[in-house]
Amino acid sequence: MKPFYVSRCDEGTNLFVNKSFDGSFRETRLVLTFLCTFFFLIFGSSTTMAKAKNECIWDYEIVSAGTSVGYYIVKVSAHVSNKKDISEVAVKKCALHGVLFKGFTGDNPQRPMVGELQEAQHQYINNLLANDYGKYTETIGIPLQVVKHGKTYKVTTVIQVAKDLLRKNLEEAGIIRKLGL
Repeated sequence: MKPFYVSRCDEGTNLFVNKSFDGSFRETRLVLTFLCTFFFLIFGSSTTMAKAKNECIWDYEIVSAGTSVGYYIVKVSAHVSNKKDISEVAVKKCALHGVLFKGFTGDNPQRPMVGELQEAQHQYINNLLANDYGKYTETIGIPLQVVKHGKTYKVTTVIQVAKDLLRKNLEEAGIIRKLGL
């Protein structure tokens, strides 16, 4: 096997590989490395961006805003990145998520209703947060307050969460234990 070497053209500006040897293995490995890197950069970054668009990021603050029989009344501030995402829906979903997983502070602080979930329970909770949030949440006459913070928007309003109905449905689904048992 002849040695691999690089020689210069007459002009001295372009480099080329001297093809006078059998270097097919090295050339193949170089081409494959280049192609793998190229495809990873192109398709790997687009997949990451697609995941980021579809994932729901729970960025909000939740505080007690009063009490009512059978309901939690909470003030929720949701942080959204796009102006088109400003809606009561985003705030209602954050309120329900906060009651279930985060709890809230204020005059009437509450612990989260749900602790750790088992794998089978994730589908029920995801459906609850995506589709059934309207059964448990309602705005209380205060219009949305929108404040721009840099590149994001802070959307605030007061939400009423039906805690008794929510607890009943979570107990029937086996997500939480019945009170007193």
